[in-house]
Amino acid sequence: MPNPETGVAFADRSLEITFGVHAFDEVDKGDWDQLFRQSGSYNLFYDYRTIQAAQLVWKRYRSLKVICGYSDNNLIFLQPIRVRGSGIAKVLELLSLPTADTNEPLVASGHWENATRRFLDFVSGSFHPDIIVAKSVSERLYSALVSHFERAHTGVKRIRKARVLYLPSTVEGYWSSLNSKSRNQLKRKIKKARVSGFDFRVIHSGGAATGYDLGEALDELTQLHRKRFDSMNRDSFFVKDNFQRFHRHLCERSNSAPVSFMFTEALLAGEVVGSIYGMRSDQVYIYLMIGFNPDLACYSVGNLLIYNTIEHLIVRQTKVFDFKCGKEPYKERWTKDFYQNYDVNVCFTKRGRLLDYVFDILKLAHGARRIPKNIDKLAHRAGRIPKKISRLIKSRTA
Repeated sequence: MPNPETGVAFADRSLEITFGVHAFDEVDKGDWDQLFRQSGSYNLFYDYRTIQAAQLVWKRYRSLKVICGYSDNNLIFLQPIRVRGSGIAKVLELLSLPTADTNEPLVASGHWENATRRFLDFVSGSFHPDIIVAKSVSERLYSALVSHFERAHTGVKRIRKARVLYLPSTVEGYWSSLNSKSRNQLKRKIKKARVSGFDFRVIHSGGAATGYDLGEALDELTQLHRKRFDSMNRDSFFVKDNFQRFHRHLCERSNSAPVSFMFTEALLAGEVVGSIYGMRSDQVYIYLMIGFNPDLACYSVGNLLIYNTIEHLIVRQTKVFDFKCGKEPYKERWTKDFYQNYDVNVCFTKRGRLLDYVFDILKLAHGARRIPKNIDKLAHRAGRIPKKISRLIKSRTA
């Protein structure tokens, strides 16, 4: 156990927790990985190597701190944070990496509620922040923040909905869970792909095909993803340099970690024509990105990739397929279940409320700068509407 910079002990009948603040590299990776596994957390972005990869790419994460809670010298609680002064107020930010959902601390099984309450006491008593910024946090962490700091001014900035599929224990159980229409449609798509010569394979950490590694699989995905988005005349954050470097670090550093990375690939005549990329633990798979050749859209390559991934996960006894936040209609076709994430600011002082107001103004200004670009996109899409209507009329009158 590293020596804490500060520490406070909280007794709770049978459990005493000592909290301390550490630099990231002071926390033992073995202890971190062990707590991650014990927690059964769905927050895969708090994996040690994932945060380490973010630090290598984005400067703003290099100064983060980690609040650790120990009981009998065992690490039972962990929450990465960023503390910064804005010139107006002191900000304590619960770590949220780019594209991360369901942010919440890692806590040993059975201690989440108690340890989180003690953590919030420690934060307010030791740091005296003017404002706590918590982005994309889980529903239970949001509830804990609101109830614990009921006298503070709490502002919910955004609520995101994410689709989630709870996986049965067998592939047969999955098929039986589908209604007859969905089952028949999916069977037809699988049969059509099989007759046309499609093959599917899974590339994952420690199990890549001979002569083909995760880095090469990432290259294939990126190329197909870019090709698909170009066909829709849309920009994608995923192809930007910083995100590419981040995911390349993840693919290079995932061996022997609690979180692994996998690609489900569709092949036609030996060529990769579709790929879906995700991260998984023993409990959950998080869908990160997809790409496929748009010229093969008639084969529903995206749906086939998702189904083959589901089948693989069920065989591996993974319990959850997390589609992440987003309003894409196809996600709802796979599942009606969802969870919510919250962006919330907790203001303790007038300085905190002033900074919260400044954040709102900056957000509005950022949105205003994007309006001309969004108008261009809308104009382009509007220009395609008559063609779509024409095709629809012809198909109905044929």
